[in-house]
Amino acid sequence: MMSESRSFRFLRRGVPALLCAVTLAWLYAAAPPAPSLAGTDENGDPQRQVLAEVAGPFEHEAHPEVPLAVWQARAMLAAVPEAEIAVMNGPGIRARIEPGELTRRDLERANPFGNHLVTLKIPGELLARGVRNCFRHRPLQLAGAVVEHADTEALRVLVGGEQIDANRRYRVVTVSFVAEQQRSMFALRRGEETLAYEAVRDEDSGEPLLDVDVFAQAAHRAGRLDPEALAGSTYRPGHVLGVYPASHVADGDTMRVDGLRRAIRFQGIDTEEDYRGRRVYVDGEWQRRTGEQLRELAERDFAAYVDLMHAGRQLPPKYGTPMAEAATEYVQTRLEAGDLVRLELDGTRRPTDIFDRWLAYVFYRRDGEDEWRNLCVELVREGYTPYYFKYGYAKRFHDELLAAQREAQAQRRGIWAGPGAPGVPDHYPDYAERLENWRRSAEARRVFEEFRATHPAEDVPIETDGAVELERMRNKLGEVVTVFTHARTSLDERTVRCDMALHPRFQLRFESAEAKRTLWRSAFAGEMIYVHGRLARDGNTYYVVPQAIVPGFLPVSGRLPVTQ
Repeated sequence: MMSESRSFRFLRRGVPALLCAVTLAWLYAAAPPAPSLAGTDENGDPQRQVLAEVAGPFEHEAHPEVPLAVWQARAMLAAVPEAEIAVMNGPGIRARIEPGELTRRDLERANPFGNHLVTLKIPGELLARGVRNCFRHRPLQLAGAVVEHADTEALRVLVGGEQIDANRRYRVVTVSFVAEQQRSMFALRRGEETLAYEAVRDEDSGEPLLDVDVFAQAAHRAGRLDPEALAGSTYRPGHVLGVYPASHVADGDTMRVDGLRRAIRFQGIDTEEDYRGRRVYVDGEWQRRTGEQLRELAERDFAAYVDLMHAGRQLPPKYGTPMAEAATEYVQTRLEAGDLVRLELDGTRRPTDIFDRWLAYVFYRRDGEDEWRNLCVELVREGYTPYYFKYGYAKRFHDELLAAQREAQAQRRGIWAGPGAPGVPDHYPDYAERLENWRRSAEARRVFEEFRATHPAEDVPIETDGAVELERMRNKLGEVVTVFTHARTSLDERTVRCDMALHPRFQLRFESAEAKRTLWRSAFAGEMIYVHGRLARDGNTYYVVPQAIVPGFLPVSGRLPVTQ
């Protein structure tokens, strides 16, 4: 038989190979495979291989969101399909990524620690608590979950739009550093035992999967990275604290619930006070009276009792009344221990008060009802309290609270019935004066907030309200600043006490008694004011040595060039 020619052998072997090559090329064009990390640039340098285009700068210092860490959390979650949540350490990003071409070298500069991926199963209770603990100082970026927050308080951790289930375990993928540091970063422990974790391994080599490899693969697949598209992915403003069982009604505007450490101070209302020990001004001196002594005097002669409580005080004081007890009883009839309440904040600033209580609207449901009722609005409508706006008008329920108050006034219910009205418990007789004081403070705050919304942060006076403002104070110690605050009363010939919505105190400390007589006016007491002077700290007290003071209701402009 004649031997097979070389040309025939080529056709027999080469045509199928050529067809296979053509077919593979067509398939690759139709559905490109995952990029190879062994790829190089045109000069053979794998570190300079272009992975993607970056639409805008990825900053590595931000709070609470670090967009590159958010994107990396998403990449980890996609790489480990059995995980439900991905956690990335925002402060672990150590370099800014500039717009333009993204290379592996850029990713390694941003992630220089050689971490690998790990998974662990975390009880929901620990996971939610750990995320909340980290929120203030060491923000973690998440994929598969969202943290709702107000100011610097993390409120809820949501998975799939639902509040995290404290009673189930979640599989989490993260980097080895976060897993190893879970005690200090996450507070993830039961007693002294740290949660176990497992390395995620490469399918081919069996080696632990490096985080930068996952990020490079994800970048190449995406082709384009846009930091603006990631905003609000992990943290977003929220107002719902959650639904909790009522545990104890303290009085008409304060309660506790099972599941929250802080007490709840009802938002937008201010019921009168229970009888408790107070100082009273008698025969030219301040004397202490017990709650029972004051109750006996009020029951014997309420008008004389009111005169005693006002004696020696410039501003309308708070004191025990029968109306306070009536308001407490009203709340108790609507909320029994174990009843569910829905708690909502008014806005994203100042979620707590000076006593570290949540400021919240309280909603409840009657048996058989689906609708949640706003207990705060009901208390105003029934005349147990005015609409309380001393520290600013309500953001969410202003119209409802105002309408409820007008209805109560028109119907002369409760506190609007006037002194001695039949069947109405005794109450404060001076709500017209109180409302006017609150109105001036609320208008001052409204002007201030409008100014803050339309001017650069460095031009806005420091407010003695909230953790963010406290951080500004820390950074401005020793400098001449302008502070927006609520003046209270004189402590001595050189010092005035002011409100601060945190544990540290805030005061005005004049250089001398003469300086105080020159700058301080009695009319400032109980008002919002702007103080211009040098900021200092003495232990747990921040203070300004005033150079000038102006009433808060005056319009502010620029850097607030205050004058005497």
